Amino acid sequence: MPPFWRTWWFAGLVALALVAGVHALYRVRVARLLALERVRTNIATDLHDDIGASLSRTAILAEVVRRDVAPSNPAAAETLDRIARSAREVVDGMSDVVWALDPERDDLGELVARVRAFASEVLPPSGVAFSVVAPTDAATLATKVGAEPRRHAYLVVKEALSNIARHAHAQSASISLGFRDGAIEAIVSDDGRGFHPVPAGAAPTLGGNGLRNMRGRASRCRGTLDVDSTPELGTTITLRIPVGRRGGGGYA
Repeated sequence: MPPFWRTWWFAGLVALALVAGVHALYRVRVARLLALERVRTNIATDLHDDIGASLSRTAILAEVVRRDVAPSNPAAAETLDRIARSAREVVDGMSDVVWALDPERDDLGELVARVRAFASEVLPPSGVAFSVVAPTDAATLATKVGAEPRRHAYLVVKEALSNIARHAHAQSASISLGFRDGAIEAIVSDDGRGFHPVPAGAAPTLGGNGLRNMRGRASRCRGTLDVDSTPELGTTITLRIPVGRRGGGGYA
């Protein structure tokens, strides 16, 4: 008789135990992901409904009081105006945080929509015409890219668009967003005055902190940021952030 560890029934028990262990680990991981999504949803809801609403109310009340006291006390009216502006700025920043935390916004289509909305807010008032090139098929737009890659990609593109509106003196800009080879890819170009890029790792010069922060965000997600700019010939910024286990925090 062979030893028991070489019998078919022992091999079957071992295989069954392995399958049960893998299934248990899978269920634990799914439960952890669901719990994390519930936490993210609760935080996003609380920020929006509680803190966001309170800040909006503060801005409105400061604006109302400013109108009442402006004729008799211009100095107080100016202070109240600063309070209202600060509250509105915090509300805008809070909106980005809520959007980044919301697990229902973890797909590529939400990133495209957010970038398009921000570009519509900042570029036309600065006299910059713009276009957004993005996938149109539903399957690509529904690609889950995860909270951290989505957040950092948006903030890098947001900084690039803000720089175009404030500093580039451009007439037109183009924004390309896509998902290629397992990574978010964003390309922002303008026909403005350009500049001499600060090499990665070099000490920032005047206006160099923005690029340093953008590179920092890309590196935290194991991504890359390439800057191609020539004075009077415009600027092109190319961002790639990998999605999944190997970069950017994965799908969770």
